[in-house]
Amino acid sequence: MAQRLFEKRPPRAISLRQQAETLYAQLKDAQLTRSVSGTPLRGQHTERKGGSGHDFWQYRDFQSGDHARAIDWKQSAKSDRLLIRQKEQETQQRTSVWLQNDAAMQYGEPAKYTCGAVITLTLAMLCARHHDPLKLCGAGVMGIDTLTGILGDAAYKPSASDLSGEEIFLIGDFLDPVETLSKKLFDEIPGGRRVHLIQILDRSETDLSFQGRVIFEHPGRTDKEHILNVGTVREAYLSRLQDHIESVRSFARDQNWTYTFIRSGDDMFEALLDIFQHEGDA
Repeated sequence: MAQRLFEKRPPRAISLRQQAETLYAQLKDAQLTRSVSGTPLRGQHTERKGGSGHDFWQYRDFQSGDHARAIDWKQSAKSDRLLIRQKEQETQQRTSVWLQNDAAMQYGEPAKYTCGAVITLTLAMLCARHHDPLKLCGAGVMGIDTLTGILGDAAYKPSASDLSGEEIFLIGDFLDPVETLSKKLFDEIPGGRRVHLIQILDRSETDLSFQGRVIFEHPGRTDKEHILNVGTVREAYLSRLQDHIESVRSFARDQNWTYTFIRSGDDMFEALLDIFQHEGDA
């Protein structure tokens, strides 16, 4: 039944799901490799207090109310006390994703929005693997099937006022000035959060590889800009774009956020793996 329901989804939703499952499989395999070397896996977030986790934390004295089965008899035999072997408590990691969804994100081949949606679905799969909830800001916490449908419909409206959770992913092209981005989005992020900013641009935006006369149409607007010979503005355009990218990157790093740059259509595996390696080193 579940498979038949999924097959009824529009082609865009199915394509997003298939791409996300491929990327998820790559990241899962990489994480399993890392776990062998002792690097923490995403999702295993521990508080330094006793609980029901798997990793040893400390020994403490047996107290009234403790079950006899909790006594570490081998360690107790080395002293004159009854000792309890405590473990770290594993807690759920609450993750939020803010995904830009406007006319500008529909540009590119594949569209920048498509890349962001695939990343969002992949994150949801990684969270689900460790029983961690993922919230799409503006839509709430949901299962992967529901999330697939919402992202596939492309009608989702992100909400900056809905940013919460210990870990926050911001995904978009972020082509507005940093001051504007701060007022609309960045200033809404609570303090003390792990934030990952993922900037996605199409290769035609980063290279301006057009030739001759070009008409630029601004997404979501009716005005157009005519350039008789794009080669005469390429150098100035690329310099200005690089300055903007650097300003976004610098802002993120000043906030102790991670920053990742992705071109739509490029392999996203290495870029996303870098984020998780950063987490493991934190």
